[in-house]
Amino acid sequence: GAAFLYSTRKPREYRVVAASRGEIEETVEASGEIISKKWKTYYAEFTAPVVELNVETGKAFEQGDLLAEFDTSDLEVSASQSELARIAAQGRASALSEQNSKNAQIYAGAGTSITILDQQIADQIENIRSIQEKLGEAEQKASDIATLTNRVNMEVDTDKKEDLQKTLDRWKADYNSYDVPFLSGELVSQQTVLSDLMGSRSEYEAWQKSADASLVTSGNKQAAVADSNAAALTKEELDETLQKAAAGLLADFN
Repeated sequence: GAAFLYSTRKPREYRVVAASRGEIEETVEASGEIISKKWKTYYAEFTAPVVELNVETGKAFEQGDLLAEFDTSDLEVSASQSELARIAAQGRASALSEQNSKNAQIYAGAGTSITILDQQIADQIENIRSIQEKLGEAEQKASDIATLTNRVNMEVDTDKKEDLQKTLDRWKADYNSYDVPFLSGELVSQQTVLSDLMGSRSEYEAWQKSADASLVTSGNKQAAVADSNAAALTKEELDETLQKAAAGLLADFN
């Protein structure tokens, strides 16, 4: 009983320290993900194989450092092909313009020649008409002479026959003034010239029609120029892509 009483009355112990001045600290343990205040996802603006990747976890970079290098061989081939396409498109547009200019000159020249030939043909037709008119007058005069000759031969009265003969001589002189052989030859010659002129006109008219059919429409010219501009733009874009690929991916900040 005495032992029990003694054990229950044992004094309580306390942990104490001496009062003093100092820093109060608190440590907190936690898990989480550490990220940078500035961050960026890098990607290529073109399609090309990566030949060297210079990044690794924990590696530090300065602004402008090379992150990745690319194989540009395919892009170089595409750039070369685009240059050939640009040259070809430009050549087609230039050739089309040059050919169109030639056709326009042929068309205009043929038109001028046709105008001149039309005037020459009109003059020639008038010359032929004039010769035919003179030959017609000569033919009528010859018919009158034949009729008068018969009258002279049939006239028995000496005085009348003499008067008729004078008239006949005058008519013959008028007929001879027409120079019918010359006029006949000149008619054939002028008709040949007219035929040649008409043939030349037909040739020029055919040239004009051919040139007119070959003239490029405004829409086709615009299409050719558009193709040339598109090819040049494609070449410019591929050159820019090739430059970017050759430079590689660079760090934008530290």
